Amino acid sequence: MKKTNISGSVAAFIEAAAYVHGIIIFVIVLNFNEADSVSQKLSLIINNQGVFLSAYFIIYILFGISLVFLTISLYKVFKESGSVIASYIFSFGIFWAVLVTATGMIHNISIGYLSEIYSNDPSQAEITYSVLHIITEGIGGGNEIIGGIFTLLVGIANRSTRVFSSTVTYTGIAAGLAGILSTIPQASDISVAIFGLGQIVWFVFIGIGFLKLNK
Repeated sequence: MKKTNISGSVAAFIEAAAYVHGIIIFVIVLNFNEADSVSQKLSLIINNQGVFLSAYFIIYILFGISLVFLTISLYKVFKESGSVIASYIFSFGIFWAVLVTATGMIHNISIGYLSEIYSNDPSQAEITYSVLHIITEGIGGGNEIIGGIFTLLVGIANRSTRVFSSTVTYTGIAAGLAGILSTIPQASDISVAIFGLGQIVWFVFIGIGFLKLNK
């Protein structure tokens, strides 16, 4: 069980760090969300391919892989604590990990493809980018319902078992509900922001909780 707790803790801290890395790169360094048009966003990607490749690897692929280890660790501790929803946590956690990892793989494969098209036909590259953007947003970028359900279930399970601190319960429930609400177009932007920021805190406290369980 000690190895499970250690892997769960490391995975949780990696998840939190991946979120912070994404905020630093896309909000502070590149200011990506402030690009007003498809051409501006595409230009940023083409001119910063290395940055985008590493960023997408960390915030999607590494995040997804780490999520598998975290999900297994959460399943084991909640099952041992008698939670009746441990299997649901496992199912939605793995489901979310697949979606997030797939999103990162599509992003990274598309960068080289878009660069090649852009050099010959910028307008076609913009159309291609728009299509790819819809796909990646739908799978794991702008729609956080699966991650929201997973986070909500962990919060609910922790409320009854008290495996982790109450912070995990309340941030999990709040972030989980925000993730589910991201399916509503009018509330998507604010819900995704609340979900992401809430999960940073949530992952940190889960990581700390696993360390305490290991003592």
